[in-house]
Amino acid sequence: MSSNTYSSKRVLPESRAEIEIECPSHVSSIAPLAEIERFPPLADWINNLDRQISKQQTSSTDAAIVVDRITLQSVDVFKSGKIGFVKFAASARRMPENKSIPGVVFLRGGAVAILLILRTSDTPAKPVLSFQDSDHVVLTVQPRIAVPDLNYAEIPAGMLDGQNGEFSGTAARELEEETGLVIGADELVELTGRGVYPSPGACDEFLRLFACEKRVSQNELETIKGKLSGLRDEGEFITLRLARMKDLCRETSDMKTLAALCLWDRLVSERMATNMAGLSTGALIGILCAGFAVAMVVAAYLMSVCTKRMEKSMSKTDAAPPAPESPMPPRISEEGTLAPSFSDISKHV
Repeated sequence: MSSNTYSSKRVLPESRAEIEIECPSHVSSIAPLAEIERFPPLADWINNLDRQISKQQTSSTDAAIVVDRITLQSVDVFKSGKIGFVKFAASARRMPENKSIPGVVFLRGGAVAILLILRTSDTPAKPVLSFQDSDHVVLTVQPRIAVPDLNYAEIPAGMLDGQNGEFSGTAARELEEETGLVIGADELVELTGRGVYPSPGACDEFLRLFACEKRVSQNELETIKGKLSGLRDEGEFITLRLARMKDLCRETSDMKTLAALCLWDRLVSERMATNMAGLSTGALIGILCAGFAVAMVVAAYLMSVCTKRMEKSMSKTDAAPPAPESPMPPRISEEGTLAPSFSDISKHV
């Protein structure tokens, strides 16, 4: 280890495994090692590793993954002075082969994203799947340089306030300023548990996905549309726009948006199944009888139409004059004389 590299060792509390954290001088010059160790995503990563190693220790298999050192490679600090991102390389090996496995990690932590649906009085009373849903979804539009896309559309993302559980962050502020909508904790429908991992091969980022249905009048919806259709103000970073729920899958390639849409459809399907299961036996029999009655009416109508067409066709056939019989050509006997016809023979029988 270089003299310009700082390090710390710790024993993980649950598994009792040892891990060393190395911090080169070019990283510690940006943020000291002690501060980096307090970075919540790094602390969460180490705690999760501890649990995984402990679980591995109780397994009956001889194979094991050993992670005994991480080397910090870079750290990014926001303007607020808080650490935003940390990148490191973990020394990870598969035993007993002692084979190295990929261990480059980009830490940024978790976030939340919300599928915000605006419902009006025209909304169907019964739940419908997204491809049948004509109501609107709120999208944020902002530059995403990593893609790169300078006008990338996605559902609003941010964080949940630790005190009141309300949706907060830049997108939440923009949402309130532009539409007057504030999303309360009691309005959120959770679509995932701890979250989903968009890129677990190299990044710890996880997203908790929620849905929220907001009731607005038709006039309020038109007002929101009018506000969001204007030009972007100078220096404005995030703008909002509306998209039809049924068109959302074609509006963006954003993973969290498409995942939220699929999970919402699953939730709606469960609601539909629950509604059907909640019907009494009498109600189900009534629905089946009504369907059978409709089918019988349709069948009777089709039968009457077919019968009328057949009668009309038969009447046309009866009215037509019989076709004249074509005379049979005379037959020649073997002796060369005319052979008697069938009618001549029948006269003598």
